[in-house]
Order: sequence, then structure tokens, then C-alpha cells
Amino acid sequence: MIRRDLLTLSAGAAAGIACSPFPYRLLGDSAIWTQNWAWMPRPPRGEPSTKSARCTLCPAACATSVRCTGPTPIAAAPRDHAAMCPAGFVAHHLPYHPLRLKQALHNGQPTQPEGALAAARNAASGGTVAVLDLLPGRTASLLHRYHLAALKGRYLAPPAIEGATAQAVSQLFDRPQPLAANLPAAKTVLSLSTPILDGWASPAHSVNRTYRLIQAEPRRSRTAGLADEWLAIQPGSETALLLGLTHLVLQQKKDTRATAALPLADAARLTGLPAAHIEALANTLLSQSPALVIADGDPSGGPLPHETRAAAAALNALLGLDAFRQSPAPAAPAAWAGVPESSLSDIPDDSIALLVIDDPQPGCSIPWSLIEPKLAPQAAIIALAWSQGPWTQHAQWILPVPTFLEAQADAPPAYDDPTPRFAVSPALLTPPKGAIHAADFLAHLAGDETPFADRIKERIHALNADEKAILENGAAWTASATPPAAGPPARLLPPTLTPERLIAAANRPNYSLQLAAYGWRAAAVSPMLGKLWQESDLRPAPRSAALHPETLHALNLAEGRPALLESPQGRLPIKVSADPTLPPGLVSLSAGPAFSQLCRVDASGSWIVPGSKVVPA
Repeated sequence: MIRRDLLTLSAGAAAGIACSPFPYRLLGDSAIWTQNWAWMPRPPRGEPSTKSARCTLCPAACATSVRCTGPTPIAAAPRDHAAMCPAGFVAHHLPYHPLRLKQALHNGQPTQPEGALAAARNAASGGTVAVLDLLPGRTASLLHRYHLAALKGRYLAPPAIEGATAQAVSQLFDRPQPLAANLPAAKTVLSLSTPILDGWASPAHSVNRTYRLIQAEPRRSRTAGLADEWLAIQPGSETALLLGLTHLVLQQKKDTRATAALPLADAARLTGLPAAHIEALANTLLSQSPALVIADGDPSGGPLPHETRAAAAALNALLGLDAFRQSPAPAAPAAWAGVPESSLSDIPDDSIALLVIDDPQPGCSIPWSLIEPKLAPQAAIIALAWSQGPWTQHAQWILPVPTFLEAQADAPPAYDDPTPRFAVSPALLTPPKGAIHAADFLAHLAGDETPFADRIKERIHALNADEKAILENGAAWTASATPPAAGPPARLLPPTLTPERLIAAANRPNYSLQLAAYGWRAAAVSPMLGKLWQESDLRPAPRSAALHPETLHALNLAEGRPALLESPQGRLPIKVSADPTLPPGLVSLSAGPAFSQLCRVDASGSWIVPGSKVVPA
């Protein structure tokens, strides 16, 4: 066979394969086979039905219609044509998430959950018991406090991010009261580095807006892109902007109360905004009232400094508190009286012998550097979580908990609506064998065998609500009215904060390389949703970092190439890209739970990555 014959044969074979149905049939059959493997989940055959439910993945507790085949949910949609976030449409995927924890682990090895309870009892006998509740405000949170009273333990909640500004306003009163922003009542909202339209506000208040939104932050976030106005301030200058506005409002109102303020020229220099823009913003807040100022921070990137929130609270008090109202928690049985909430900073170091972590759903995260100093040597750590997440390296025991639609669970209180609400998601699925609700685990530890489902009914009865309507028909109990904030506060700053400290915080020098981390709490609800928004570039993938082209070049980084974010706490693989809209020296990072483990919390309450640098991988 000569070379010409080989070429002729090859050309004929290529033409024959192209014209033959074989390769196309093979591709089609392969696609069908891969969708019908034995281990692929399949909805069971059964009678189609639609059930009314509540999505409790966030405080909005949207009314939802869940379509089922037999007992299995196969689709979700908003009820009565209301608004709902993208995560709500795929919330029924969460029980099948590939990261879902389905078996108890002891030091990374499969085990039985009874061993964790025995270890907890042994550790509880030798020191302080504490529960770290990463989703406070639920019925489970009240039960944690109730059972910790019997165990003489401490109830811990993470530092607040969403709703932190309302808490700062509350601290201005002689008797602090639970407050929430009344977003529907506001005409003007000034948001500082807070994702108002990207998970902070409920879908009903972000899609159908009745307020003018002004977003002030260094990067063009999703909220900044959807806002009526974006103020591109310098990184870390939120406090300076607030104090500059406070100076102007004090002048116009002729208010002589003592607080911190910055002259307009200083505020313009620190924020990078023209002085005329700051003046126009102050006039807008005064003329288009009620006005609301929110400076909470980002749920994945961490809270803004205490000083920033205090400055926001003072400005809110000067503008009047018409966009805030009291937000008392829904009633609970009187017998559930329990221990008060403790701050992690109030816990003595090396004092916790048993730490139980309640991590019930995606999006909850906290730097481990906040927790570690409080643990006694050889402390027992038991995490009850929907996935292993960040607890693999720290907890000796990790137990699976029921997720959305596998057990009844109520939503935490909203921070954009002061109306107290009690809404419960139904139990439509059977949780994995060995899954245990964190409230049931702590109840067993305290010697209480009452199931959590019965406790939900007890709370419904305490509210004088209709049990069937809430548990079977997806209704929600709501309070008829909420009182306004109890008069103007006597002071504009909390007793622990001085004007000099606020001025110093506004003039805090910037680092040569600054990090702005952000994220969407619901990003991990469904792999399909994540695949959709990453492939369509609707959102950057986790661990994607953007830098100004000049910064990219100065750090010897190449766009689209892997890099490392390094800190004393560890390193995080990232992929970098150029973004000319960012200020030089800023790293805009799409963060996830892994990012929080690089952080430590500084004296201002911010999550920082000290000594951070970005280097080629």
C-alpha cells in the first residue's frame, strides 16, 4: 500500500463517517444513557398536586406554591404572582445538593449520631456549654436558650451584619428597643456598601420599589448598577461620607447636639466625591423624607466597622426615625424563658468546654478566629450543619440536619420590614437517616424528649394562630401593627463611642492593597442555579477577583490566569480579571465560606485579611 492509497482511504473514511448516522446516533444514545444511569435521581411516579408553602431560606418568607409528583417536590413558584428571588425557584433542589451532608462524621469518618450525644454529655460535665447559632431569631433559637438554662450554658449569636444599622439606632435610646427598617415607608434610601437589591431587601421591596435608592460604594455592584444613583467613593471612606453629611444636616437644622462631623472639604477629599455632590445628597435626604441610611455591610464580605454604623445611626436620628419602627419578636410560650444572648467578645478566653454549632442552611459564615480563642484546651466541638462546609478542620463531630422541606422550620425576623411575622416551611420530604435538628440535639442533651415539630405547634398556640392554616396551607401569622420608634433619642452617639474616635476612624489611612469581598447568601442553594449564572456571566464565580488594569500590571498578574490571595491565616486560590471601573489598589473578590476562614476581626468589628497580597499561582 502506497502513500496515495493511505491518503485516499483516510479521506474516504472521514467522508463516510461524516455522512454516516453512526457518530450522531452514538452521541444521542450517550446523552440518553447518561441521563438514565441507575444512580440518577428520578421523581417517583404519582398523582400531581400543588401545595402551599413558605420559603424560609431568608427572612422574606415568600409565599410559595410547590408542585409535587406524589410526595416529591419537583418545582416551586411564587404564590399569587408575587415576587420571589431566583433561589426560591430552585429551593427544592437543596435536599439533593452534592455538598449535602447525609451521614454523621467523627473526625472525618462515618459514624452514628448517638456517639456525638455521648461525647457532648461527657464534655458538658467538665465545663461551660455554649451554642453558636448562625441563624438567630428562629423558634430553634428560643429553644436553644431554654435548654441552655437547664445546662447553665451560654447562647452565642454571630456579630450582626444584616440589620446592624437598626441595632446601632436602638443603642441610642436609654432603653434599647428592637427596631427594623421600614423600607416601604421610605422615600429615599442611602445605602453604603450594603447589597440592598441583592439579597438584603425582600423581593417584594426590591423588585417593586417605591423609594429612590442611592448606593455609595467603591465598586459597581449589582445594587449599584440597579440603583437610581451610584456614588463611587474611595475604599474605606463610608464613615467620612456619613460624617460629612452629618455636618451639613446639623448646619441646616441648626441642631446643637454633640456628635462627630467632618467639614465638607475634608469629606470630599477622603471620599473622592465633589463637594457639590455631597451637598446635593444632604439636600435630597432632607427634602425627600422619610429618609433611611443603611450601613450594614456584606453578608459574605463582613460587616462595616462599628464606627461606620454609629455614624449611620446618628445621621438617621438627625433625619428623624420615620423609616424605623419597633419590631418585637412574635410571642412564645412563657415557659420557654431562657438565657440571654451573649456576645462572643463577652466570653472569657479558654472557657468553653463544649461548643455546639447550629449551621442550618447555606450562606451562614463566620471567621474561625472569632471562635477559637474562646475554646478550652481539648474542647469538644459538634457542628450540626447542612454540609461539612468550613467545619471539617475544626469540629470533631459533624451531624446532618434536615434541610428545606425536610422538616418544619420558621423564618428568622426580617430586617427590611418591622411587621413581626411567623411563617413555617412544611415537611414534604423525609430527611436522611441519622439527620437531627439542632434544637432536638440540644433538647436530648438537656433531658427533654419533646420533638421540635411539637414545639412549633406550641408556639403557634402561643400566638393564638390557626395551626392548620400555617402548617398545611402556607399562611403566616403577622402582627396587626407595630409602634414607631419611641421618640427621638436623647443622644446621637452610644456612650462607648466618642466623636474623636469617629473622626479618627474617618481619617484612617488606607492600605496599599484593599480587599472588597462580596457574595450572595443563596448562591449555594442549587448547583443548577450556580451553573446557570456562572455560564451566563450573570454573576462572577466564587473566588473570582477583579482589579484595575494598572493594579493588575503592578502585581505582575495576567487576566484570566490563576492567582493566590495570601494572608497569615492561609491562602485562597483565585482567578483574576481586569475591571477599569474599579479604583486602583482595590481587589474586588466574589467570596464564599472559604473566604471567612482567611479573615480575622479587628477592633472595629470588620473582617480583615491582614497582610494580604495577591501573587501569581
